[in-house]
Amino acid sequence: MGYAQIQESIEVIALFSTKGSIQPLAFTWAGRQYQVQKTTYRWRTRQGRATLHFFAVVTSKTEDAYQLCYRDEDTTWWLEKAWTAG
Repeated sequence: MGYAQIQESIEVIALFSTKGSIQPLAFTWAGRQYQVQKTTYRWRTRQGRATLHFFAVVTSKTEDAYQLCYRDEDTTWWLEKAWTAG
């Protein structure tokens, strides 16, 4: 598949700590669930009053990578980008 710009709403299982950190654990996209093996990078940006939390995650031993985004204002998640070997 290679690189793809996705921009689709997704469901995410995540841990929200009392100190404000967010850790995505798994997400569902196109009817398939992906387990997050590791988060390689995280960053935040502002969009008006909302904060967008971005996560670069790896989901498999083949090192498929995805960029997830969480918008705190309306508690929505979406898949921004995908880099896959298959």
